[in-house]
Amino acid sequence: MRSRAVFLVIFFAFYTLAVAPAHAWFDKGHRVVGLIAQAHLTPQARSRIEKILPRSMTLADAAVWPDHEGRSVRDWDPLHYANIPATAGGYDQARDCPERNCMVEALKWFTRVIADANAPIMMRRLALYFVAHLVGDIHQPLHAGRAADRGGVEISVSYAGQSTNLHFFWDRD
Repeated sequence: MRSRAVFLVIFFAFYTLAVAPAHAWFDKGHRVVGLIAQAHLTPQARSRIEKILPRSMTLADAAVWPDHEGRSVRDWDPLHYANIPATAGGYDQARDCPERNCMVEALKWFTRVIADANAPIMMRRLALYFVAHLVGDIHQPLHAGRAADRGGVEISVSYAGQSTNLHFFWDRD
């Protein structure tokens, strides 16, 4: 039974990681990722997820939770990013996330929590919210990059006479 739960969580994570990137990443982008993931669930995975989520909540709803209610816990902010040096060939946990407080390590940990049938339901629910959300974040290029520009927040841009930063420009509708 436990190996089946682990398989379902890995299957869910793989399927959601394989979705095409959205053009906007704020609520609309996260909702699209959640809807695509939900559409690809097996009946068994759907049943398990329905037991974790509150009644009438979808993966699309869960995917936006960390950017709204979840933002009240500032310690969770690093979980939305992975800072990787521009010259690096890819992610290296020892170099890029030694304290394991970045989105790559968070996805690994939250996936294990969801699969743990002995974990309290609130922990599994929170973990599912974050997995649904972070799958979107990990596909947003500004969430995996240089620490110096803070995910594009420190890069000023102007468009149609309005000034903003690159991150918020990317997230806009």
